[in-house]
Amino acid sequence: MNLANKNIVLICPKFYGYEDYIADDLRKRGATVHLIFENVNWVKLSYRFVYVYMPGKKERLLKKYYTKHLRNVLSDLDYFFVIRGSSLSPVILEMAKASTPKSCNYILYQWDGVANNKTALDIAPYFDRLYTFDINDAETYGWNYRPLFYIPENSDKTVDKDIDVLFICALHSNRAKILNKLKVLCDERGYNLKAIVHLNRFLFYKYKYLNKKPEVVDADPKDLTFKPLTIKQSYELYSRSKVVVDYTNVHQTGYTMRTIESFGNRCKIATNNKLIKDADFYSDINNFVYDEDNFDIPDEFFKTPYFTMPDELYQKYSLASWLDDIMGIEA
Repeated sequence: MNLANKNIVLICPKFYGYEDYIADDLRKRGATVHLIFENVNWVKLSYRFVYVYMPGKKERLLKKYYTKHLRNVLSDLDYFFVIRGSSLSPVILEMAKASTPKSCNYILYQWDGVANNKTALDIAPYFDRLYTFDINDAETYGWNYRPLFYIPENSDKTVDKDIDVLFICALHSNRAKILNKLKVLCDERGYNLKAIVHLNRFLFYKYKYLNKKPEVVDADPKDLTFKPLTIKQSYELYSRSKVVVDYTNVHQTGYTMRTIESFGNRCKIATNNKLIKDADFYSDINNFVYDEDNFDIPDEFFKTPYFTMPDELYQKYSLASWLDDIMGIEA
């Protein structure tokens, strides 16, 4: 099976540009892709106003939004491909199913845990193929387990790794506390640390001065940026980094995008996610699980050279292989 001359609706979050890489890969295979953003409050200022101040009208807004974007593309559709789908509902999917050919493949991929996206359980019955990046969700709901991906063409293996430790993330949960502990460790042992933490400017002031959220109050303003790194900027840092420190949300068990990208860029990974020991790319040399409460990363982990894994593993976690699996394309 290939995607030449196939029509695909791709509904996914507007998320740092990953959506463009996914859509472009599908187009390179010959498909026509209709990209629709699920986080509609990012699409238009008036939509954001409804989301914040008129929640009673949100369902009506979403139905109008999806009707407008789907109206002219459903009749000859081959794939209805959804990533997360937090703004979809059974009503909207019923509408779509009534207009698509019976041969249309409905595919759902969850790159968020159900604990963070309850909508997933409401819309799951409408899909033919269901995948999740979350290990526990796959076991609990009987969905196919498929970890995330990295983008090989953005990796540069020719540059020197002059950054000892890299910590880049969006600010939430205990990430600021972990970063503060990491700073102490690096200062004591003489490792150079590059830390970049992203948070929306409005939310930063709201959370720090109005809500007084600990995760924001604890953050060092010098580490914060209100403009997120582009994917290429992130990969430039990966290429230069020896060790990447990851913090996985306690409500998720899947490997973060940061974890998979670090693996693809031949970086060692220190994470709080104990389930990384079950990964096929796990190595005692390249991976370390730290304890949040008694934070420490041994010197040996930093000083031992990176162990290169088999080529087929790096290929498995590429965007192209991820799409092959999700779309059901045989190599």
